Amino acid sequence: MSDGNRKNAAEGPYYLSVRIGLITLGLILVALAMLSKGGVIVIVAILAGVVIQSAFSRFPAVVVSYVRSKGGQRYETLSAIALPLALAIILVWMVPGSIDTARILGRWVDVAAAIIFGIGALMNLAVLVLNLLSLRRR
Repeated sequence: MSDGNRKNAAEGPYYLSVRIGLITLGLILVALAMLSKGGVIVIVAILAGVVIQSAFSRFPAVVVSYVRSKGGQRYETLSAIALPLALAIILVWMVPGSIDTARILGRWVDVAAAIIFGIGALMNLAVLVLNLLSLRRR
């Protein structure tokens, strides 16, 4: 991959969607590790670290390059909108369940999980707005 292609792959709304999507999945895994027991905590925490680290590697650029080579502009545009919207909807759906569990069981871990889900939802909504503004300018 030449430097020009790498720079082009690292630009645009889809690249941002993939990067924030990976960070969000890592945050979800962190919340699940907090809610787990025993040896599962270590496995899920390591997996969360790997997923979050991949967001800051070349992986998002590789995904964007692959999508551009296979599907072209229409899949990239659709995914730039659908990915953050779907993740935001899923995370907003998970927040009330964590808050109800925290209220019933009185565990602060569930409150922390709800906060993590809320942060992930806000990040994805912000990416969605940025992507819509960016695609509108094209």
